[in-house]
Amino acid sequence: MSKSTDVSLEQGRFRQTMAWLHTWGSLVASWALFAIFLTGTIGVFDDAITHWMTPERALIGEFDPETSTQEQRLTAVTQAENFLRNAAPQSHFWRIRLPSEADPAIGLSWEDDNAEIQQRRLHPVTGEIIPDQQQRETQGGHHFVHMHFEFHAGMTGIWLVGFFTMIMLVALVSGIIIHKRIFKDFFTFRSGKGQRSWLDAHNASSVLSLPFQLMIAYSGLVIFVSIYMPAGVLANYDKPQSFFAEVFNQPEHRPETGIEADVLSLTELFKQGEALMEKPGSFINVEHPGDSSAVAKVFGLFEQEKNNGRLLFLSAGQVIFDAVTGEMIHIEAPDTFDKSNAFAAQRIMRTLHFANFGGYTVRWIYFILG
Repeated sequence: MSKSTDVSLEQGRFRQTMAWLHTWGSLVASWALFAIFLTGTIGVFDDAITHWMTPERALIGEFDPETSTQEQRLTAVTQAENFLRNAAPQSHFWRIRLPSEADPAIGLSWEDDNAEIQQRRLHPVTGEIIPDQQQRETQGGHHFVHMHFEFHAGMTGIWLVGFFTMIMLVALVSGIIIHKRIFKDFFTFRSGKGQRSWLDAHNASSVLSLPFQLMIAYSGLVIFVSIYMPAGVLANYDKPQSFFAEVFNQPEHRPETGIEADVLSLTELFKQGEALMEKPGSFINVEHPGDSSAVAKVFGLFEQEKNNGRLLFLSAGQVIFDAVTGEMIHIEAPDTFDKSNAFAAQRIMRTLHFANFGGYTVRWIYFILG
């Protein structure tokens, strides 16, 4: 038997092995992947769905984030701060989100004594709590997003989705290997041939959307790479916080000291943050208020027009303060990108996966391919 015949036989056996892997891998994961892709496809329009399902939110739109004055923003922060100091003085964290296009109310979040996240929405002008009866009990379009990446099952769901996504990636690669006439099959359709016709349709639609499927599966895994592949981090860093501090080019998270200390006026810190960034702020976080290690982070308003068409978004700006002394710890200048190359690669994958570029044209393309 000639050498070329041996090679041909080996290739044939390899393709048969890949065919088995492709078929059974696809069958095992098919229904889970169907749910993942269905909810992901719908989730492309999550904000639009949420807006449609909660029309009452537009009724309080008296605060335009694009044209708001500093006085309006500082008033909103003061109203939110007063509420949090009374409702959750010893919370692990506070978060104040100023009104936005997606939600024209002031958004508040904090962690209660049972380590559960509590949320409230305040009127942007009066500061009054918007009653629950004015808020529909719905997650809107975000329900589909959470179903897409974690099955509404937290970390367990993230691992399950990652498992099925890995099977999908294996099925895609093995499918390419077994289709030695992949481009010819794309232009071949034999109608009225029963199972053969279905297989031709499968081949044609798979090849058409193959680049999209490979990108979606790979980028979906990369987004959670530190969860799925933590060995590299654990082998090179004493603690995960050091890894994230280096990747994000920020100071490490400060642990609580247990020493009580009042945080400074968040309104004043927010004002200083805007002055340092030279642009409006959009929200402010406070880590473990009431402790001497408290840190406040002021984030700038994200400007979509400056990032249109970009896969790597520029920073909206961020200033980190010692919330007890008022000392500036770190500043991230707006309209720049000073993160690590690893973060840049992960962020591009995230932008591709979530269709955060190209506007509704790209979103509709994702919807059709999904």
